[in-house]
Amino acid sequence: MTDVRRTAAWAAAKVAWQQVIDQGLVDCWRCRLPIAPTQPWDLGHPTDRPHHAAPTDLSVIPHCRPEHRRCSRRAGARERRAVTAARMIDGQDGRLW
Repeated sequence: MTDVRRTAAWAAAKVAWQQVIDQGLVDCWRCRLPIAPTQPWDLGHPTDRPHHAAPTDLSVIPHCRPEHRRCSRRAGARERRAVTAARMIDGQDGRLW
């Protein structure tokens, strides 16, 4: 399956959101603080999916919202740490490879 984040639809969604961000009208959906037009941002996708699985269904795009890049990376790191901890509890070595 193709990672949705590598499709033309995803790129079009980012362009559309950038236009709104450039007007100063968007808050990060994670921290609720404004995203300045000059700040790096990511298009955050729903996290109600299997851990470490990239979104593969184009239907997720309408549910995606801008988030500060820092907020996005922090959330991803938390998720990875939780998965690693769970694997170690289960007796695995915790590595994802």
